[in-house]
Amino acid sequence: MLMEADMIRSGTAERIARLSDEAPGAEMAARVVLAQVCARAGWDAARIELRTDGERRPLWHVRPRRTLDRFRAAAEERRHAPSFLYDGLAVETRWKKVERRSGVSFLFPFCAEGRIVGALEAFAARDPGPGALELTLSVCAAAAPVLARKPTDTAVFGQGVADPLTGLLTRPQFMQRLAAAVARTRHSPGTAAALILLNLDRFKVVNDSLGHGAGDELLRGIAARIREALQPGSMAARLGGDEFGVLLERVHDPGAALRTGDRLQRALQAPFRVADREVYASASLGVAFSGEHCHRAEDLLRDADTAAHRAKALGVGQRALFDRSMHASAVAQLTLESELRRAIDAGQLAVHYQPIVTLEGGEIAGFEALARWQHPELGWIPPARFIPAAEQAGLIGRLGNFILREACAGMRYLQMSARRRLSLAVNLSASQLFAPGLIGEVAEVLGSSGIDPSQLRLEITESVLVDRIDEAADVLQRLRGFNLRVSMDDFGTGYSSLSYLHRLPVDVLKVDRSFVVALAAGGKAEGIVSAIVALARNLGCELVAEGVETAEQEAALSRLGVRYAQGYRFSPAVPAREAEWLLRPA
Repeated sequence: MLMEADMIRSGTAERIARLSDEAPGAEMAARVVLAQVCARAGWDAARIELRTDGERRPLWHVRPRRTLDRFRAAAEERRHAPSFLYDGLAVETRWKKVERRSGVSFLFPFCAEGRIVGALEAFAARDPGPGALELTLSVCAAAAPVLARKPTDTAVFGQGVADPLTGLLTRPQFMQRLAAAVARTRHSPGTAAALILLNLDRFKVVNDSLGHGAGDELLRGIAARIREALQPGSMAARLGGDEFGVLLERVHDPGAALRTGDRLQRALQAPFRVADREVYASASLGVAFSGEHCHRAEDLLRDADTAAHRAKALGVGQRALFDRSMHASAVAQLTLESELRRAIDAGQLAVHYQPIVTLEGGEIAGFEALARWQHPELGWIPPARFIPAAEQAGLIGRLGNFILREACAGMRYLQMSARRRLSLAVNLSASQLFAPGLIGEVAEVLGSSGIDPSQLRLEITESVLVDRIDEAADVLQRLRGFNLRVSMDDFGTGYSSLSYLHRLPVDVLKVDRSFVVALAAGGKAEGIVSAIVALARNLGCELVAEGVETAEQEAALSRLGVRYAQGYRFSPAVPAREAEWLLRPA
């Protein structure tokens, strides 16, 4: 009976050693050993230390629903004791029981070629019994030659290539392993390599509010959670900034990658203690698999990145699985950005003017300048497509400057033609508002166009002010120094309109079209617009309703006291020549 038990233990140990031998490096091989020995022998937690270039490098594994801090505290008592690996263990040692204030653990040596190459320390809340000790000893004996010959160039065991902040793999090392994994799947039908990209949500807020030291502390905590959430056969890297990657090799079931993604997101749900504060973190996940369309590591990384961007667009803490349509969409987006860059250089874009009229009398009081793009092959491309493309491609500054110059020049022409004062509204994006050269650009355009500054209204939306209210107030105040006016677009749809309205130098409020459309139903919509009218009057602000399309909406706005409006009810945006015709007496 005893011989049979020995054979079972030996067979189990050999299987674990073979599993660890499939890992590409010492870290992954050690992870396999840790996970298997905890599962098979029933340990609550275990850690491995290998000696490499005279350094001691720890790697932990904790079984589900166990608390790592409890076991780590026990290990910390002996962290600086050289006897952990060497003086206290000898080649002939079977195991060593260590008693300390924080608990009991058992040490097992890894012996290969007559020398100790490392050790395993195992923790259990109860007496593990002789079976667990013998099995662990057998596993260590079988796995020691594997760990001794594996390259130690991974995140925990090889500091030279580890990310210095998180201890995870660096991007170059991760890409090497990713390339090897993709190559192996080409020779293993029915398997795939899975890549999970994690993009942290709103990480910049932590850096901006608590400082970069706190941001680094949070990244270290997130990296630790990622390591603890992974199973044997997975590896993690910090790819840069607040982006992490997880690689799963030889995946037979796509659901395994999705379950790993779920574990990673759950691992981030508990708060982190950062700079003596509780900080919550979440990540948007993109998941992609190698396959017939994906023959290189770069292709798999591209696909996962595309999926991660789709997940981030869905909201905080979302996940997206890559499909071919995403690639087609990304290619189309890249093409659009390239075409837009050429269009700005070639002068393909134009500025059209939408009239702003007085509801009492219907006279044109001014115009809003709106960008239009007629592509020579694709025809008219709507602003809803090319404005976001300009922002993503970093072209919004150039585009905004072009619109401002063209609009002011066109408005000067219209004012001279009409021989009367006309206001001009031009939108400013968040990128433009906070760009260092904005003040100089506005001054130069005002000087070169000859437009009366008091007739220019620079429009901002509420959403650009949320995170940088003080900076925005300073920039807007400096702009008003030119004697121009500031308009708040889409008023009422932002995050905290009233809480910051008194802090901003705003002259004009524009009622968002969503309220105008809802006027037909009466009730609350009328009450909201009526309240905005009263607010504007008390603040001394001019009020403009946008998106007016029907006679009923026009009548309701007039009844509620709104003085100015714009929308298809009066005219769409038209080129300067047509705008001139609109200004002529009937």
